[in-house]
Amino acid sequence: MVQLPGFNAGEHESQNFDVLPKGDYTVAITESDAKTTKAGDGYYLKFTLQVLDGEFKGRKIWDQLMIEHSNVLAVKIGKARLGDYCRAAGKNNPQDTSDLHDIAIRVRLKVRKDDEYGDKNEVQSVRWKETTKPNVGALTGEKSGEKSAVDDDDIPF
Repeated sequence: MVQLPGFNAGEHESQNFDVLPKGDYTVAITESDAKTTKAGDGYYLKFTLQVLDGEFKGRKIWDQLMIEHSNVLAVKIGKARLGDYCRAAGKNNPQDTSDLHDIAIRVRLKVRKDDEYGDKNEVQSVRWKETTKPNVGALTGEKSGEKSAVDDDDIPF
């Protein structure tokens, strides 16, 4: 038996883990970690994303990106997705995954059907937040916040 002095269940809301409807969401990476695969033959990044606005504000989504493994295609897909997160966050050369934290980005979610474990959300694509332009510094290698030599008026489209 474990004593629970001062605990009041009425002060703690239940968390909802139902899948979110497919669609686009503004999120931020709030946590990141490197995990070893079950077989011990590689590692992946695990990102926790939090919805920043709308009906599902505060809800969490998880994404896993294979970074090192014998499955070359899985690594290619994982590193491409990591590149998407970096560009969306305006961090072309992050030194640590924490460099990607707390920056508003957009993700498109889909629902993957799973009869054994229940349906779950998967990140289908990552892009910069629609209300802003992509960080030009991320595309040109400049540090975020520096003035870019690219002028929108010089772009013919």
